[in-house]
Amino acid sequence: MSFGLTDIQGQVFGSSLVVVYGANGKQKFPAGGGSAAWGSIGAGTGVGSQTDLVTYLNTNYYPLASNPAGYLTASSLIPYLTIASAAATYTPLTRNLTINGVTYDLSADRSWTIAAGVTSVTATAPLTSSGGATPDISTSMNTNKLIGRTTAGVGVMEEITLNTGLSFSGSNLNVGNIDLSVLAVSSTNAREDNWTPAGWPGTTSNRIKVIEFTPNYVNKLLIVSGLTNGSAGRIVTIRNMSTDNLVILENNSTSSSSGNIFKFYGRGGYFLFPGEDVTLIYNGTNWSQLNGNLNNGHGSFDDFLSPNHAAGTTFAIPTIGYANASGTGALCRNENYITGQNGSLGLTSGTTSTGYVQIKNNARGGINFQTTTGTTSKICVVARCQITTAIPTVAENYIFQVGVSLASNAVGGNLATSLCWYIQNTVTSTTNWITRAQNAAGTVTTETASGLPITVGQPVVVGCWYPNTNGDCVYFYSADGGVTYTVDNMFVRVTSTYGGNPVFVLQKTAGTTSRIVDIDYIGITIKGGVV
Repeated sequence: MSFGLTDIQGQVFGSSLVVVYGANGKQKFPAGGGSAAWGSIGAGTGVGSQTDLVTYLNTNYYPLASNPAGYLTASSLIPYLTIASAAATYTPLTRNLTINGVTYDLSADRSWTIAAGVTSVTATAPLTSSGGATPDISTSMNTNKLIGRTTAGVGVMEEITLNTGLSFSGSNLNVGNIDLSVLAVSSTNAREDNWTPAGWPGTTSNRIKVIEFTPNYVNKLLIVSGLTNGSAGRIVTIRNMSTDNLVILENNSTSSSSGNIFKFYGRGGYFLFPGEDVTLIYNGTNWSQLNGNLNNGHGSFDDFLSPNHAAGTTFAIPTIGYANASGTGALCRNENYITGQNGSLGLTSGTTSTGYVQIKNNARGGINFQTTTGTTSKICVVARCQITTAIPTVAENYIFQVGVSLASNAVGGNLATSLCWYIQNTVTSTTNWITRAQNAAGTVTTETASGLPITVGQPVVVGCWYPNTNGDCVYFYSADGGVTYTVDNMFVRVTSTYGGNPVFVLQKTAGTTSRIVDIDYIGITIKGGVV
């Protein structure tokens, strides 16, 4: 039923009012102040029709102005009218929503406004979303944790702890124990004892590391006696990035702390040539060789040999060249005088005991270190040897020579045109080894009494490193048989041509006394040429 409310002038002031009857014939009308009172709807007499009477707050209201029992006044205007069907004992229904322990009355808060301060929601059942979700689950996580699941089967997520080899850097996960990034370092020192390269990490991180080392010592040979920060299982690769500097890693050196030293397969140091690398592993006590250039049980050389022949005749030695001898009692044989396998060069017994015995290197098909040929290979010649018999005190023209020489393979030792170490009893100095450089024409000679004493029965290492194409030569030695190395001097060519083939020679031209030199090993490496 629709009707209008009129004021005392009979003017309609309310639009269509719909009255819906309840089960008991009563309706509820809210008062202007927001409270409510029960009104009744009864029969009324309208003009030409039956009209309902609306009673509200003890006042009768008629939908039409005809025959009113009471008229609206200004003070009794109803600002709004809501009609709801209900019983006389009507109680409004309430709907509550509880979030994180806070209850919200939805009947009172129709805008569904959630109070501030709610930061999390606890669900007692699995949450699903068909539209995706980006929840913030980091507020209760611990430092250095990952989200995952380690328990077998399907279930809730778990925190996973990072071990000591993993770490975060910003949003990146770093695997600290495996760091193959290059650590580039250089040095202009003559030697590095207890070496700690710049940026070399401590023992608790970076178990695998690459060091690109650029030595730049003025004498072209740098010696390293030990590396710090070793821890069991740590691996490091050291690469020689120079073009002309030889690096010697000393074996069992006394110049570094015992926990930092290197231990290699052979009885000498590891010769790390330009452009090559060696991988070391720390065994809990010291650094040992994991891999590298190995030959005949020794490290780093292209060719290794010991004399091993009983006859004093010319014979071939595979890959290294050949040995030959001339004279009464000349020998090139295997002996056992220096703590292990070794050979001997000797001129023994008989009435003359003169001549020579030599091992010369063909340098892989005739290639040698000689600036006149244009091949200009870099060569390193090393021998661990021992002067077994006394140096002659009479004029025997006794010579023992290690280095390179341009002398013909058909003749014996020849100090002319050589870059070598040598001992000779006819020169002024018979107490120390001598280093010699003579040009190919035999017209320019440079000799230096070295710091290496001549000691009968003492194993020593003498070596020559020819680092470039100029004919220069670095003379180095180890007075204790290969433990500690020293650069003695460097010959720098100014003019003329220098070079030759690797050679190891013992000779004398007079006298009857036996002269023997024991050779533990001979190492020859050729770099930079066509081999």
